[in-house]
Formats: sequence, structure tokens, C-alpha cells
Amino acid sequence: MTTYLLTILCFLTAHLAPAQQTAPAAGDDTCLIRITVEGFTGGKCRFIGVNGKQNYLALPELDVEGDYAVVQKDERLPSGLYYFSMPNNKFLQILLDADQRFSLDTQLDDLIGSMAVTGSTDNELFYRNLNYELQYKERFDAIRAKAKPAEATEEDSAQLTKEREALIEEKRAHVAAFAQDHADSFFTYFKVAGQNPKLQKPLLPDGEVDVKKQLALYKAEYWDHVDFSDARILRTPVYHNKLEQYIKKLTPQNPNAVIEAVEWIMNKAIDNQQLFDYTSSYICLTYQKSTMMGGENVFVHMVDNFLLPELTPKIGPEEIKKARQQAAKFRLSMLGKKSNELRARNEKGEYISLHGLEAPMVVLYIYNLDCEHCMEETPEMLDVYHDWKEEGLEVFALCTNQEEDRWRKYIAEQKLDWHNILDPKYESRYHMKYNIDITPEVYVLDPDRKIVGLNLKPTQLDWLFEREFKKIRGEE
Repeated sequence: MTTYLLTILCFLTAHLAPAQQTAPAAGDDTCLIRITVEGFTGGKCRFIGVNGKQNYLALPELDVEGDYAVVQKDERLPSGLYYFSMPNNKFLQILLDADQRFSLDTQLDDLIGSMAVTGSTDNELFYRNLNYELQYKERFDAIRAKAKPAEATEEDSAQLTKEREALIEEKRAHVAAFAQDHADSFFTYFKVAGQNPKLQKPLLPDGEVDVKKQLALYKAEYWDHVDFSDARILRTPVYHNKLEQYIKKLTPQNPNAVIEAVEWIMNKAIDNQQLFDYTSSYICLTYQKSTMMGGENVFVHMVDNFLLPELTPKIGPEEIKKARQQAAKFRLSMLGKKSNELRARNEKGEYISLHGLEAPMVVLYIYNLDCEHCMEETPEMLDVYHDWKEEGLEVFALCTNQEEDRWRKYIAEQKLDWHNILDPKYESRYHMKYNIDITPEVYVLDPDRKIVGLNLKPTQLDWLFEREFKKIRGEE
């Protein structure tokens, strides 16, 4: 599954790389960048492009002699951020847009501070900002260092907070000046799009910050300066970084919240095929087997609603077919869905029904005798069972092996006093009713036998049982 999704992402990266900017200006259609680095004695250099989180070699490797290099191509390279990489981890950052004929002159021991740009407003602004960022960091670090001494008073702390906030506001004004004076430059779009909103402080009646409203306001402004019809931002780190923070950090990691965020971002990204393809691949890769409980729900939602031939024409039918097959497996036993019934024999030869167990909470525990993780987690699961049995927990422990003697011996050795199940002839068709891609698998079922937990280790179950048993007792 991961392999073919990575293949899709790599395929899209390869096809995005040669794409032209949204609206190239009139002028020379070639790329010619003259780079002089005083103190550089030459060597193998590379010109590297960015696409989302991926980097790629934009041109064949350059064998540079002395301190002068020429980056040249008979056609313009895609607009975006590039790196001129030299030996010893030295590199220059370069922004490319419509005009790609200019010169850069600098010194090896001070690549940013000594930079002189001729013929490129974008890169003049870029290096002006890089110099400011270096100075800003020094000033910010100085304030942070003053805040460390243990003898600092509340008055000292208040003063440092004022200094820090003033510096942050100064930086906002610095960025805003680019938008005012160079509104049409690619650098300005790149820089402004990467800014985070100002953190507002709405208050509750008791004077405390309303954190929930604060987050909602922050998210509402988070994408304000990103033009979803313009793919240039994808060829910088900005889009991927904002996307990852929006999905993983600003959105609560539960299926409903993530799906709501996914709907919003996908319907925005649909304005540009390149952004749409990248975003859909990123979300599918993130949630096809994530650590978030219910990540499969997000993947299935993506496949059903966005991984469609008419929306993703560059993804071939075979890849889409595989994604749908994986979604079909996930759909068997997703979080929030009614669990499938299982009926199989216990160690006494009696048929036991999963849904027939009378306990209010049931764990379907699927394990294998040859699985190292199972051998570690089965004793832990047994401890959890004993801790919660009096509260009303039962365990339906299904072993996927076929050797009955080994199974019986293991039950005796481990003193497994829960419902032990073996189904060597697949009478229950458990393999067609539950997604078992790795063992052990844990499914937690509520009184209605709805799946309320999955993909959890035994040591992660206590919090879930506390929540669910409160519901059963009517305390929540």
C-alpha cells in the first residue's frame, strides 16, 4: 500500500517539475544564472529544485572550475525555490520566476551577508530578507538569554515580554513592507504566504484565554495569503509545511475533525491540478496507516471523494484500483462502524458468538503464535482484562494459527482465562470481515457492538475504557 502511494507521489513530482509558472511574463525564455563565489575553488555542484517535501536534481551535475559557475538551460525552469549546492555543505538559495537571467556575486565565508544580486528583483529582496532574518535571530536569542537567569523578577519578565512582542511586531512590519512596495514580485508572494496569522487572545468571562475560540480564529486566517490557483508556492517549502501543520497540528487528531479539514483544503486545492494532486497524495500517504486511531476513515473518505479519475487524471487507473481495494479492506472494520459478527469454536469445542457475549464492553483480540509483538502484548492484554473484568469487560481472543495442540499449550502456559477461539477452517470468515494487516489487532466494541477503538496497544486501552464505561454508567 505504502509503496504504490509513494509511487503516485513520485510520479506527480516528476510531472510537476517541468511545469511552467502560472503566468510567465514576456521576455527571454531561457535560464542563464551567473554565479561567482569568491574563495570557492571549484568542484561538483548541483542545482536542486523543490517540490513540496521532495527535492530533485533540476539540471545535470555541474563540474565547476574555480569560483565561477553558470547555470544554464535553453528554456525556463519552473518557478520556485532552488539550491545551488557546493561541496562541504555550502549552498546558495535562489528564487526563480519569469525572468531567469541574472548574476549572483558573493564570498564563500559569508554567502548571505556578501551577496550582490544583479538583474533579479526577487533575489535582491530574498537576500535582503535573509540578512534581516540573521539579525532578527540574534536579537531574539539575546532576549531569550536574558529570560533564563533564575533571579529574574516578574518585572524583568514583563519587560522581556514587551521586548519580544515589539520585535515580533517589527518583523511583521518588515514583511508587510514587501507587500506594499513589491506587491507583484514572486518573493513577496512566497514570503507573505509563509507567514502565520497573529495569535489573538479572545477571553472567557473569567478573564482566561478562550483557547477553543483562539484556535478557530487562527485556523480561519491560516490560509488567507495562499492563492490556491497558483502552483508556484508548491515548488517552495511553504505549501507542504503549511499543509502539514494545518492537518496534523491545528486539527484535532480524530477522524471527524480531520475529514472536515480535508474537505476544506481539498475543495480549495481543486483550483489547481498540481496542488490538488499533491494534497490528495499527501493526505492518502499520511492516513493510510497512521498512528491516529481511525486514520483509515480519512483514507477511505479521500478515496471515495477525491481519488477519482476525473479529478486526478495523472494517476493511472491501476493505481486508483489499488487504492480502492485498500479502502475496501479498511471499510470492513472502521472506527464508528458496527462490528461484524464472528462465530467460532473455543477450546472446549463449543461455538462462541462475538455479538452473543453479554458483557457491555468486548475486546476482539486477534493474535498469532509466531508473532513476536503478539508474544509481548498478549500478557499485557491479559493484565488489562483482569483489571477491567469486574467492570464488565470480556475478551474474544482469536488465534490465527491452525495448530490446535500449540494453541492449547499456549493457553495453558499463559493461563488465558478469557474466551479463547481457534478457527483453522475459517468457518467464521474472520479474514473477510476484519482488516488484519498486522498482528496483534485490537478492536474495542461498545454495548451496541460498534467499533469504538482499534489499532491500540494494551497499554493504551485504560483511557478508552474509562471513557466508555462512564458512558455506560450514564456519567458522561
